[in-house]
Amino acid sequence: MNKYKKIRFISVSISIFASSILYAEIFTGLVGGECVKYARVNTGNDYTKSPALGIELGDGAHEIYDDWDYGYGKGDLPKINSLLILDSWNKNPYGHVAIVKEVKKISDTIYNLYVDESNWHLDKLITTHVYYQYNIYNKTIKREYTPPSFRIIGNEYNGNLGSTTYNVKGFVYTEHANYQGTFDGAGSLVNPLDQGAGRNFDIVKLHPHDNSGSVGVFQWKYDNNFCSKIELFSSSSLGDVLIQVKGWSDHTFKQSFKVNLKAKEKVTIESDSYWTTLALTTLEPLDHRTDLIARCATDNDEFYNANREEVEANLVDVTNDYYWTGTGSLITDSDNLEDGGFGYMLDLATTYSSMKGLTSFQWKATDRCSDITISKAGLTEKVAVNGISIKKWDKATWSNTGCNNLPCSISKSPDDSYYVIKIKTNANALDSQGLLVECD
Repeated sequence: MNKYKKIRFISVSISIFASSILYAEIFTGLVGGECVKYARVNTGNDYTKSPALGIELGDGAHEIYDDWDYGYGKGDLPKINSLLILDSWNKNPYGHVAIVKEVKKISDTIYNLYVDESNWHLDKLITTHVYYQYNIYNKTIKREYTPPSFRIIGNEYNGNLGSTTYNVKGFVYTEHANYQGTFDGAGSLVNPLDQGAGRNFDIVKLHPHDNSGSVGVFQWKYDNNFCSKIELFSSSSLGDVLIQVKGWSDHTFKQSFKVNLKAKEKVTIESDSYWTTLALTTLEPLDHRTDLIARCATDNDEFYNANREEVEANLVDVTNDYYWTGTGSLITDSDNLEDGGFGYMLDLATTYSSMKGLTSFQWKATDRCSDITISKAGLTEKVAVNGISIKKWDKATWSNTGCNNLPCSISKSPDDSYYVIKIKTNANALDSQGLLVECD
């Protein structure tokens, strides 16, 4: 099969589908006051982080996105306990603020949210478990509609989404639970039949970062006899980490759990995908460099649970509204892989279509492959990107390649060095086609 036909065959397409979620606005009868007051009181009541504004100063809740700052960032992605900020509309010059209590990703662009809020019905009363449906692509939202006759204290009304569409200014993050980390590197396990780094084990070097955790990612090829699962461990204690696992072409994580990872303590990862990608995020900044190691294991090996705690699957936030999407590899000196095989002389990594993404590749520069090209799914189409950076696998500092468009060509000396590449793309830049890297 021609490799570009193969790429087109396996490229990802996302369809938006309706949710069967059960939604219910609950009328508590409790007084919460204006929506701004309710949001402030329930997020710490700290005027240094949530200064006076809104009706208090004759302005509006829509100003919260610009004026409130809890120290954990802001963005377009909904997160638990974040503040949802609606812009003003023709019947409400003040806008609205609500507290997000639950997030369910329905597709690449659609999220179902449950929120708690006050004064939506201009009665200064609190309603909880209110259903909104958010479109991250165009930053619009709809709210469930409850007829006036059902707005009774203690009532729980299962309504339908209303017809009005509201503009969303964004989300203000109020706690560290957004799991933001700085991307440090990518590793690969692409050929369990072959001994060596990038084949049946690999190492990502994690580095300390101010006010941020560290993110390391791996790509793993399933083999029933030699690599039916993998073991993760680190050379020194990482504290609490978030581990998220998905099939390479998936846009949502199948597994998401938190583990307190001590030095050399193993945690086992299983997957039913032929190719799997995973990301590990430390939930607190590291104070030292450490090795994050992944190695192949089989069904005969012990399963290490490591007291994992399942948490809600979300995206991997790698700072400033970029979300890690996928990774690939060029392990170009593995003798047991077919020439031209994926993970060897070319590879394809998934990208998100509806938000800014960071995609990574690992590359071993050898005499077989000292020049590479990165493109949109192997096409010659020119695509603007927000930067392509490269570094040696164990270094903390990235170098700018100077590429601001795809295709991008990179050359390195064929000295068997391992490099990591990161590509930042805008929302909708790649149309879910994915990024292809291949040896020239």
